[in-house]
This record gives sequence, structure tokens and C-alpha cells, in this order.
Amino acid sequence: APSVVVESGMTEDGWIPVNPLTLETRFADVYAIGDVTSVGTPKAGVFAEGQAVVVAESILARLREGEAPTYDGHGICYMEFGHEQIAMVDAITRSGMARLAGRSSWRAIFSCATELSICPAAIRWIQRRV
Repeated sequence: APSVVVESGMTEDGWIPVNPLTLETRFADVYAIGDVTSVGTPKAGVFAEGQAVVVAESILARLREGEAPTYDGHGICYMEFGHEQIAMVDAITRSGMARLAGRSSWRAIFSCATELSICPAAIRWIQRRV
């Protein structure tokens, strides 16, 4: 995590621990999203955007006394392999997934990718990272 985040006292082992479904921190009315969280999704903007939507809708639901949504870890990634080959991986990385040296996210994507019709180069690229 960036030094400003670490100095805030919110981190544990370099990450801000959050409830993986609500993205709430241990501090009342404080949420965290994106690369600094312990949620376990890949570190890509599409996942941070999905987290931001959940947090915004949760705050609105709280103000309106409605039901708050939960974060499901859904995101779509595109990979370009040259030679006019591209892959789209539509992944749901399960909330609370254990982090294994940064590789747990690729395990989730690989499990989804094997069910898709994507180019063989994409499968090999993902397999090297599992």
C-alpha cells in the first residue's frame, strides 16, 4: 500500500482489511476499494470500478433505508496476443479468496477461461501464471 495509506493506520500486512461482500473497513462508515484492499480480486481498474459502484449504492441504500448490494468480484478482462488473436475473460473472483503470492486471481480467471472459446495462446499464458 502507498505510504499515506500505511501511515493512516488502516493497513494490516500492507493491505486494508475489508469485508469482502460490503467493502467496509473495521472503522465505522469507512469503506476501501481498489488495489489497497484485502478483497482478493485482480488489481485492475474494472474490479475497482465494480467495488466503487457497490460502495456508492450501499451508502445510498443506507440513507434511504433500503437494501445494500454485495460485491461479487465480477470483471471482464481483455488480453491481446498479437497475430490478430485476442481473448475476453469474463471472471467472477469469489469474495474472500485466499491470496497466494498474487496468484489466486489468475487461478480464478483460469477456471473461467477454460470454459470459454478463447485462443490457445491465452490458455498457455494463463497456465504459466497459475
